[in-house]
Amino acid sequence: MLFEGGAGNESGTDLRSGMVFWYGEPAPAMALTDSLAVGNLESETKHRYKAPASRQWNLTSSFEGEFDHGTIGDTGRTLTGPSESIATIVHENHGVILRRQSDQLLRGQHAFVYVDGKKVEERD
Repeated sequence: MLFEGGAGNESGTDLRSGMVFWYGEPAPAMALTDSLAVGNLESETKHRYKAPASRQWNLTSSFEGEFDHGTIGDTGRTLTGPSESIATIVHENHGVILRRQSDQLLRGQHAFVYVDGKKVEERD
């Protein structure tokens, strides 16, 4: 067992005892409030999804890492140009997590995110 601590996580010990600090909120700080299913016409329409240079794409594959024990199938789109959509976020959320699935065989993918018309800058 290795516990990391100190200013630079430089002190590790194998003492088989320790203390755990949890820095969290007593209640959930975020909740799923919207979800776009690309490739699903009803969901694309609801979210005003636009991808004029795209075509529907069906893929059967697996995730990397601990979830690579089976394959899943999904429908999406392959793009040769930009896409855009609208997401509805409730004010009570303390943040937003954007997730996307992508096929690693299709390289050069990137995204720009705008909130109320203002570009969100990437953070490290």
